[in-house]
Amino acid sequence: MSEPSGQQGSTDVRVLLSKLLDAVSIGPRDAVKAAVALTRDLETADDLRKRGNKLIRDSHNPESQPRRLHPAFSRIMDDLTPDEARILRFLAVAGPQPVVDVRTKTLFQLGSEQLAEGVSMIAEMASCRWPDRDYHYFANLHRLGLLRFSKEPVADVRRYAFIEVQPRALDAMARAKKSITIYRSICLSVFGAQFCETCFDTTGYHAGGWDSDERGDKIIGPGPPDPSTKHHH
Repeated sequence: MSEPSGQQGSTDVRVLLSKLLDAVSIGPRDAVKAAVALTRDLETADDLRKRGNKLIRDSHNPESQPRRLHPAFSRIMDDLTPDEARILRFLAVAGPQPVVDVRTKTLFQLGSEQLAEGVSMIAEMASCRWPDRDYHYFANLHRLGLLRFSKEPVADVRRYAFIEVQPRALDAMARAKKSITIYRSICLSVFGAQFCETCFDTTGYHAGGWDSDERGDKIIGPGPPDPSTKHHH
């Protein structure tokens, strides 16, 4: 007499998990993660359809769908390094950060070649242990849907002057007779902002003073015109 399909699937998972535990010594938490992964590998199209239909049925149940706690948050935490957590916390408090691309300068930028991409000081400003790994960190955070690369510059374009004199940018400029820097920015996605608000305590953290856009500028003279003032001709 053959086993029901559900029991057979459970047996397969137990056998595979037993082999995995025999092959390598792992802790209880990793064992649970491995079991979940193996279970999903054995799911059929019908199993997925049942899960999908259940999600639709549960969509109006607040207990099945918490407003702020996304079910992916726990799994995302397992895929983060400590440095990546620092970057997320920094962006959550400091907001969008300046990033530059360095390209060769040509007429109308036709045939321009990229010399460096995504040069920033985010990892340093977030106090990462390995700031030179920032490209790897950004790639993983983008993969997880927490980070967004924007073509828009930050509001205060003066901040790019500091990025342009960093060794990575200067080395790229030195490789061409003429070069140009493209102003871009990196920020949290909407999902990333929700993740940080839920998972990190930012109380008392000021991101090295970048939690405020106040630059302490002192204007001598009349200053720029007041946009609220209407001129009558």
